Amino acid sequence: MARLTGFPLVPVAVAAEPAWRLPSWDRFLVPKPLSTVAVHWGDPIRIPRDASRADLRKRARELEGVLSGLTRRAEEVAGRRSPDPRPGEGKRAQAS
Repeated sequence: MARLTGFPLVPVAVAAEPAWRLPSWDRFLVPKPLSTVAVHWGDPIRIPRDASRADLRKRARELEGVLSGLTRRAEEVAGRRSPDPRPGEGKRAQAS
């Protein structure tokens, strides 16, 4: 969409503590009452209309790195100690 419209991508990360985290693919976050909430955003990333597939992959990696950094900083500010595992991660079969 950013390539076709010419609008920039603005990376945004949100963290809250305490919060409910839903067991969905995106770990949807619902801040609990009186939570500390941190919102961090980065510089706009423009995708040229004539970007090649290689350019798009490069921009995707760039965006992923920026989002990871923003998320870490937002979680630090909100007071979150360690990220919750994604649904299905961290569960191991018990030996009987």
